[in-house]
This record gives sequence, C-alpha cells and structure tokens, in this order.
Amino acid sequence: MDMTPDEDFHNALYLSVGQLVIPWAFVEQGLTQWVEIIYTRARSPHGESTIPTELRRKMEFIKKCFKTTPSIMHLEPRVKGMIERMHPIIDARHWLIHGTLSKWDLNKQTFTFVRMDANKQHHRINQKQFTFKRVLKLGQDCLDLSKETSTFSHDLLDIFMPENMRHKFSRKRSP
Repeated sequence: MDMTPDEDFHNALYLSVGQLVIPWAFVEQGLTQWVEIIYTRARSPHGESTIPTELRRKMEFIKKCFKTTPSIMHLEPRVKGMIERMHPIIDARHWLIHGTLSKWDLNKQTFTFVRMDANKQHHRINQKQFTFKRVLKLGQDCLDLSKETSTFSHDLLDIFMPENMRHKFSRKRSP
C-alpha cells in the first residue's frame, strides 16, 4: 500500500494549518492594540522605554499592566482567561510555522512536525504530533479569541478615551 500523502492529505493539512494561522494574526493584532492603548493612554505605566513588539514581551507587559494599573485592574480576570486560552494555540502555531513536516499516518490522520531547538550548548531535535481534528479545534478556538480580542480592544479604548471623544469611536453609531 502506498503511504505517500496524496493531494487530499496535503489539502487537509494546508486547510487545518491555515485555519489556525490566519485567525492567529487577528489575535496577535488584538494584543498589539492592547499594548498600544495601554502604553500610550496609561503613559507606559511600568516605565518601559519602548513599546513591546515581541509576543512574549507583549504578554508580560499586558499581564503586568492588568495586575497593577488601577483603571484596568478590574479587567484582569478577563484578560487572564483569554491569555490562558492562547497558550495551546501559541504552542501549536509555533510548531506548525517553525517546524517541518516529517511524518504522517494517513490511516490515523496524524502528522508530525520536527524542529531544532537551541539551548546554551547545543541543538536538540524535538517533535510534536498533531491530528487534523486537534488543529481544527485550535483554529476554531483561535477564531473565537480573535473576536474577543477585537471587542476587548474597544473596551479598553472606552476606558481610556476622553469623554468628549467617545461618540466619534463608539461601536453604537446613531443614524
């Protein structure tokens, strides 16, 4: 029996990976908006001299700000929940983007990605197995989060927007 992935397998792989990666761009854009809003409107509450741009730094900045900035502390549980839901998506996305397809099982509908990770002294080859079902579920979770992060950006703007400007940016526009 030929175990070479056929066109259907490749299409399923591309579709499942795309359904995770494309919504992730919207989630990360939401995080970027949160950072921008807090950094500029709360006047960099923790003294950062530059706006965090790398994902890990953005998330650290966001967590710190929502724990310690009085005007947004009440939103910390909501933010914490969204960030916790992001972690499995971030992990899978990292593997799928930075890894290489190395194995697949057409019968089990699984595929394995490998990548080389460096530590201080050498590189190590790591691998992670995925199922189409799992990646599609993470893609749906990511799509849901993309909507939430966008809505949350508006909620943050509402907090920091001067009262006399809110009508210009309101989500509820009058005719």
